[in-house]
Amino acid sequence: MRLFQKKLDYQKDFLRMEFELEEQQYCYYHGRQRVFYPDLNYRTKKNLDRKNEELKKNKDLLQEEIKRKEYYNRMLYLEAKGINCHSFEYLGEVKGTVAPNLEVFLNNLVDKENMIVGIHRVGRCKDEDIKDILENGLILTGHLSSGAKSFTSSLSDNISFYPNNRTIIKELMYADCYKSSRGSILVLIPLDKLNDTCYADENGFLRLRPEYIVGFVSVYENHHIKNIIRASDFKKEVFSGMNDHFKDYIKVLNEYYENNESILKHR
Repeated sequence: MRLFQKKLDYQKDFLRMEFELEEQQYCYYHGRQRVFYPDLNYRTKKNLDRKNEELKKNKDLLQEEIKRKEYYNRMLYLEAKGINCHSFEYLGEVKGTVAPNLEVFLNNLVDKENMIVGIHRVGRCKDEDIKDILENGLILTGHLSSGAKSFTSSLSDNISFYPNNRTIIKELMYADCYKSSRGSILVLIPLDKLNDTCYADENGFLRLRPEYIVGFVSVYENHHIKNIIRASDFKKEVFSGMNDHFKDYIKVLNEYYENNESILKHR
């Protein structure tokens, strides 16, 4: 039967070329169905052969295609878990900078296997609010909410996730490009814990558990990030003697760590 079957043309039949991860080569799809090589017409086969030959010769291109497909598959996996990866993303030229020790720390963080890294960009809230988030968890009310009483159980409505965890480093540097955010709450969640990340506090608000919050990263002029503040930092001696009713927590801690190059090595 296949001998007399119509051969498909990549232009006339609107075929879509995709990269197959397991085979590490291109193939054609018609809608959602893969079109196998014998079912292609002559010029479509020639075009596919040419593209696959280019792929064999260009190792960098092959690696790009592998990574792109892996990220796509990861996105599908996360979406099946209820995590939406179509978050706001800064797509302009990247000129931001990261302090050396923080860069090492973040690189190790985003390379962790079986983990998803996310950020919640923080707007014009008080330092006490950031302290509350780090110590008690993030109230799930949406990005930069202004005290709204309603909340959602969807992590994606409150935290930005991406198929590639490395995207987070760029987003930390450019957090202020989203509604002039002052910085970001950094989140790390094991993939096998996605369905057990929240709890209801004493006021009935749904919160992300604090154990999944890494800390707060301020963004400075020219998109510079230099340290991360954690819940344990609020117990430091630097706060002794300060007025309990007015503490510039984040400012004080950032100044405290300003010239301490070993900050991340001992925390």
